[in-house]
Amino acid sequence: MAWPIHIFGVGPGQAGTLMGWLTEQGIMAKRHRKADPLSEINKLHEGSLLFIDLDAMGGIAFAADRILELRRRRTDLVVVLMSRDFSGHDFSAERLPFADASLKLPCSFAAIEEAAAEARQNNALWRKRGMNHA
Repeated sequence: MAWPIHIFGVGPGQAGTLMGWLTEQGIMAKRHRKADPLSEINKLHEGSLLFIDLDAMGGIAFAADRILELRRRRTDLVVVLMSRDFSGHDFSAERLPFADASLKLPCSFAAIEEAAAEARQNNALWRKRGMNHA
């Protein structure tokens, strides 16, 4: 993981373990107080990896429009959505309009690592699809 990492709205327990794990791996990450990444959209570097806690945004029903706007405006951002309400992890390309991967909280470090790797690959597919529709 050599690209900038940003953590949005992840609760204290999960964010603390995520930040601790990233630090142990020698990876710099920034934790944002605001759950909504659109508030920081112009400050994020190209290719940044975003972990977004949907629960902190009020759940998918409240966050859907904001997430879709993020995906529309910044296809270059690698997005991993996290929620206690998900039935399981999803590293497939099925949910690309919303995210490059999703994690059910709480999750293991192995799942976080796999999500980051798969999300990066899925994001390349997402960007390619966007170019084909332009």
